[in-house]
Amino acid sequence: MDAEELRSFGIGTLSHAPMGGMVPGAVPEIQDKEIHLWLLPLALPPAEAGTLSALLSPEEHDRASRYTRVGLQLEYRNCRGYLRHILGKYTGIDPARIRFDYGASEKPSLGSEFDGPAFNVSQSGGWALIGVATSGQIGVDLEAIRRFDDFLVIAKNNFAPSEYDWLMQL
Repeated sequence: MDAEELRSFGIGTLSHAPMGGMVPGAVPEIQDKEIHLWLLPLALPPAEAGTLSALLSPEEHDRASRYTRVGLQLEYRNCRGYLRHILGKYTGIDPARIRFDYGASEKPSLGSEFDGPAFNVSQSGGWALIGVATSGQIGVDLEAIRRFDDFLVIAKNNFAPSEYDWLMQL
């Protein structure tokens, strides 16, 4: 999808941090009824990861520590740090002071004491996608495409017999 197609959906900016990491220093001004999307790598040099991790709340550090793999802990911390950093740039709030409220399905929003944009975040496959909108709600989803060599075993164990039979006829 090119920039013109994105604008036709009301998406004003698609920002992308270069590989190797780069904490965004500035964010473009967001206009009324505009959506900004940030696609960001979660593999970062230690200094940048440390900068982002320092922004997290104790609850976020606790949640990160629940991941059993260190790589996933780092990705979670980097994703949440990016989120805080970007929201801080849009709102002028110190990123470390931002508090989140959680609604249905644990969807985050800025704490009720803060005035700012709607946002959503998703991470998968070493990348984070953050969406920011000036009005209404926003949802984003990012899924890494993974190769499944054993999809027929999964289908046999999880599909209804008629669904599995139909799949086998393809």
